[in-house]
This record gives sequence, structure tokens and C-alpha cells, in this order.
Amino acid sequence: FGESDRFIKDYIWDNELILYRKQKGGIYTALNLGLGVGELGLGNSYYKLGLNRQFIQPTLGYNFSNKTYITLSSRLTRLGYNFKSFVDSNNAYDVSMSKLFFNVNDLLSQDHYLFEPALTTGYTFDFIKLEFQYLQILKSHKRKFSLLEGNLSTTLSINFNKFFKGKNAKVEKLRWSL
Repeated sequence: FGESDRFIKDYIWDNELILYRKQKGGIYTALNLGLGVGELGLGNSYYKLGLNRQFIQPTLGYNFSNKTYITLSSRLTRLGYNFKSFVDSNNAYDVSMSKLFFNVNDLLSQDHYLFEPALTTGYTFDFIKLEFQYLQILKSHKRKFSLLEGNLSTTLSINFNKFFKGKNAKVEKLRWSL
């Protein structure tokens, strides 16, 4: 980025459809279907590196009470990249050399398939939800999976409806109108 002090350098925007069903005894199942787009190195003056991904994520969860839960999920992702050089893009040689110079040929040569198993546990208080997740990322390469990284994350969510209206306020259902 040189002297750039851009706040956002990378982004991924995901849209998901989540289908879920609560079973008796605190067990629930879910299926997430998602599409995502993004860009890496936003503001780079030499190239644009975009990404697109599609994923499916089955989940099995258990509610210990209405305040605590644990889930096991595994997301299967197809990830593809596209590269646009800002160097003379009309010249095939310059574009090829640009890909070599910025070391993106491995990204662009094939689709990437990821397997991401995760274990999540959460605690809900009056209007706050605290969630911990351990995620392991495995990458497929010629029908074998290789370990990329493990990740432990914490998420804090605030339900503003209950925060402002009181802890007994109900979340209203989404209504469609034309």
C-alpha cells in the first residue's frame, strides 16, 4: 500500500440462507448455504485481487438450557480468485510477468476447496450473547487435506431490541410487504 493508510485493506461479504430445525430434548440441526465475494489488497495500485466463494455448512447443536449451547459444524467451501493487473493489461507478456512478480499463479491456477470443522459454545445473558469458537481449516490438494491453521475466536453480540425495550422484549419476525 506504500504510504496509504486505508482503514479497509481486505474484505469478504457473505450472504447466507440458514435452514434450521429444533428437535425435542434440546437438539437442533441447521444447514447454511452461502455465497461470498471479496477483494484482497484493496487500494493496491498495481493489481486487483478478487475472490468468490460458495459454501455449505451442516450443523448439529445442543441447548443445555435456554442460556447455554454447544454446536459442531463443518463448512465445505469452494474458493476462487481473479486477478486484474493495472500494468499494461493489453499485453499478455506483461500480465503474465505481473502474475509471477506478485506470486499469484498458485492462487489463480485452480479452485481451492476447504474443509472447516468448528466447535462453538455460547452463553446468553439478558441482552448479551458471548460465543467461543475453535475452527480448524484444512485445504484439499490432489485429494489430500493439509492443515492450514487453527483459530480460536470470541464474539460478543448485543440484542439492542432487548437492551432498549427491556429483557422481556420479543424479537419481531421479519415481515414481507409489497
